[in-house]
Amino acid sequence: MSADWPPQLEQKAVELLAQREHGIRELRGKLAHRFVEVSPEALDALLQALVERGWLDEQRFAESAVNSYLARGDGPMKIRHKLAERFEEPWRLDEALALPDEVWVETAREALIKKFGGAEKPADRKEVARRLRFLQGRGFTAQQCWAAFE
Repeated sequence: MSADWPPQLEQKAVELLAQREHGIRELRGKLAHRFVEVSPEALDALLQALVERGWLDEQRFAESAVNSYLARGDGPMKIRHKLAERFEEPWRLDEALALPDEVWVETAREALIKKFGGAEKPADRKEVARRLRFLQGRGFTAQQCWAAFE
């Protein structure tokens, strides 16, 4: 504990970090909303202390968040859109999204199988278009969508 910030502020920050990983910007927003009486300097000092202790890590948050969305079957564009505002250092998200294309294609293929019962390319053009729209809505690139049918 430190005299630079109220103990309740640190307690709430640790409680939030125990539930799941957070980005610096995201945690700052949650704490500032709850503790409006705390100065921005005190909040920044606490966040810096949490970073120094290794409890708050943007890269770990980025990897955790990307893996969570990836497990749900979302593509890189949708993940980037959902997470872009939650980072103090947006380049961390770019690093976490820099997965091999095979990972994205396999995720798209699994999403197809889960939704339509098979990843093989249907003969009907309307059905192909419907499945492509589904994958694009999930945030996959056109190349990843087509590769998922192969």
